[in-house]
Amino acid sequence: MNKPEMIKLLYDYDTRKEVVKAAIEDETVRELLFSLVEERSKDKSLDISYDEYFREPELKRIERELDILLNSMDAISGLGEWDSQLVQPIVPSIISFLDYEYDAINENAADIIVHAVNKDNVELISRAIPKLLNLLDYHEYSIEGQETSNHGSVVNAERALYFISFLRPESLEGAVPVLIKYIDSNLPGTISDMLKNISEQNGNLLIPIISDIIERVDKKEHISIIGNVAKYDVEIIKPAVKPLIEQLDNTEFQELSAYVLGIIAKKKVELVQPAMPKLIDLLSSDNEWVKINAARSLRIISQQNDNLIDKSTLKRLDDIIYGVNLFDEIVHSSPIENEFAYYDLALSAVNSNPNDPEALKALGEVIFKTYNLYQFDFSTKSNLRSQEKGIEYFLKSAEIRPTYETYQHIGRAYEFCTMGNIEEKKRQDYRMKCIYYHTKASELNPNDIYSNERISTLNHVLGNYEEAISLREDLYKKAPDDHDVSCRLASFYVEAAKRLNEEKKYHDAYNFLLKAKNIEDIYSDTRDELDQMLGDENLRAKLRSQINDLKKKNDALTKDATKKFREVGDVAYSECITNLHD
Repeated sequence: MNKPEMIKLLYDYDTRKEVVKAAIEDETVRELLFSLVEERSKDKSLDISYDEYFREPELKRIERELDILLNSMDAISGLGEWDSQLVQPIVPSIISFLDYEYDAINENAADIIVHAVNKDNVELISRAIPKLLNLLDYHEYSIEGQETSNHGSVVNAERALYFISFLRPESLEGAVPVLIKYIDSNLPGTISDMLKNISEQNGNLLIPIISDIIERVDKKEHISIIGNVAKYDVEIIKPAVKPLIEQLDNTEFQELSAYVLGIIAKKKVELVQPAMPKLIDLLSSDNEWVKINAARSLRIISQQNDNLIDKSTLKRLDDIIYGVNLFDEIVHSSPIENEFAYYDLALSAVNSNPNDPEALKALGEVIFKTYNLYQFDFSTKSNLRSQEKGIEYFLKSAEIRPTYETYQHIGRAYEFCTMGNIEEKKRQDYRMKCIYYHTKASELNPNDIYSNERISTLNHVLGNYEEAISLREDLYKKAPDDHDVSCRLASFYVEAAKRLNEEKKYHDAYNFLLKAKNIEDIYSDTRDELDQMLGDENLRAKLRSQINDLKKKNDALTKDATKKFREVGDVAYSECITNLHD
């Protein structure tokens, strides 16, 4: 692909994906793409303000060049999303775009930084931190009377800082006082998660802002931060103990508050003694993980002071704690402990017994759900490698002990793999594997609803509509009171009606609409769409016309058949008279 051809492609947003595809495979294309952007990084003539005036020809030229630049940057984001290593050469030029006044440019630049972050270039990326922090200021403005904002650049800057906080939290030490200013922002951002990442790896870094965090114990991330800081300095989080004990009455925060109180108990048990009655009450909770965390914290308290808890309660604690399966623990994932601790536990279990199906499944899960453990690479390519490695352990577990739960888990894992930015052929392959393993799960549990529901849905996605509807109808017979089953069947009927309508099969379409109407328990949006189609006079007119045509054809066929029957009958009678006159 030569440069003029590339520029032509990049003028059109919808075809930039062809550039991404070519750039993944061809270094020459990447160099051409990077050169387009590098040239603009040295020339700020496109960093225009909204109140500048240009004559029509000049305005068109600027608009075209902006389109090419923005689409080029978007293509680089796509390239980095697939493989962050490929975009390292362009990162220094991209950082220079982060201080542009034109929001669309620094929004795209921040998005590239998001997809460029990995352990090999985090030092280079860290140079962008001051500029990313400057982008966090949200503002609204008017362009030709229309209200807009810099929302996109704020969100992308937050995402980039979030990944940096995971890889190198110490590089954000000076940024912590700035970040706390945005913690109450109404934007759907990740400031709290960012601070939580920092606290997990170095709680000391958040000591300067812990008083601000303690004031906000009504968010899970903030409770986690308190627990992480407590590991370093329990004295500084003393004011948090009372509100944490109060949160033991709040079902939303019981599990996490109980967990954090255990961390504090390790450091200074007398601080959490007032929480003991509530923690003991939580041992009877209907929520399994509330019960487990309460038991663990009480066990820690007893280890610090063996006079605080009686023997019968201790026995009850041990029954709760030691009944936890490692795989279930990893699936649930502890609110604070990071995945590396679980990885070490699961790996140790597999090394101790390589043929233990539960240990294999546990190791597979921690690898599957973590971004390329110890590689610190968030790209799709890297993530898929982790997911496929995790699935290998699930399959080993299934070979040793084939169970409904394991096959279902493999099916769900393959379906999760389809969600990344991957080529369609690979996505279809994952979907077929998903169907295969959900089918194996269903064979072991014929009364299963979930796996059969996924098989039906995936067949629908793959375009096997008749199979999908047939499976869904079977499910509806099995579970007529299951809300999701009935709702999805109705939506399948409506979808089928839309397809048949487009194919001009109005009579068949109408029959599917009537089937959907007979299902009372359906999603409100499906009901709205169904009512709209049933009330569509255009569809009714087409249906009446088609029925009349069918009647005419039927009448003609009947008349023709009757005539032929008579002719055949006359001939047969004549033959009988001639040959069998008696």
